Amino acid sequence: MRIGNFAIRKMRNHNNRRTRFAWLLMMVYLPMLLALVLALTLVTNIIVQVLKSLLYDMLPTNLLAFLVAAVVTVGAGFGLWSYYRFAITGWMIVALIALIFLVAFSAMFGYDKLVQLMEQAGWIKAQK
Repeated sequence: MRIGNFAIRKMRNHNNRRTRFAWLLMMVYLPMLLALVLALTLVTNIIVQVLKSLLYDMLPTNLLAFLVAAVVTVGAGFGLWSYYRFAITGWMIVALIALIFLVAFSAMFGYDKLVQLMEQAGWIKAQK
């Protein structure tokens, strides 16, 4: 019991409160961020697969994936900003640009790797 009381007393100082709050924020917002990246990547993949068949000769697929990721991510960002009605700051714009690159990268390479994994596992037949 003595160790527990010591830990509680030690956690009461200012630095540990800030550290606990930072960990709490990370534990709450990190899963939401990962879910948002997954949802945006899925939407981007679906739109790219539809547009790829229409625009295959006009636009490279990676550029198409980046443009679709940019439109989808910016639309989702501004949709959230307008729904929750909070001010847009500089770090939010930087985070949105980073999120665009993250979604575009995962959309470009995630789908191809998923198809390759399913072919290797034998769940689908290889397309030639």
